[in-house]
Amino acid sequence: KDAHVVCLCCRKTGHTLANCPSNPNKASRRKKKLCFNCGEPGHSIHNCPKEKGENGLKFAVCFICKEQGHISAQCPKNDRGIYPKGGCCKICGDKRHLAKDC
Repeated sequence: KDAHVVCLCCRKTGHTLANCPSNPNKASRRKKKLCFNCGEPGHSIHNCPKEKGENGLKFAVCFICKEQGHISAQCPKNDRGIYPKGGCCKICGDKRHLAKDC
């Protein structure tokens, strides 16, 4: 285990999202890949043949609030955004995107 690795699910150090015991998506992913857009098994949202919904994440489960329909980076209860160790976009200070996407 790497003490410097921060899990995106539980925000604890020493393990990654793939090995997190708190990951609500882990059990279903082990059985089959589930598309967050259409909910069908066998492909990811990036390969979904159907038109994307409002945010394309209707079937995703958030690691922060455990609600369905968004991921932790978009969660209103997530005060760290996409930066689990803290930080922000170096251009505008937003926590929901990287500087390269500003």
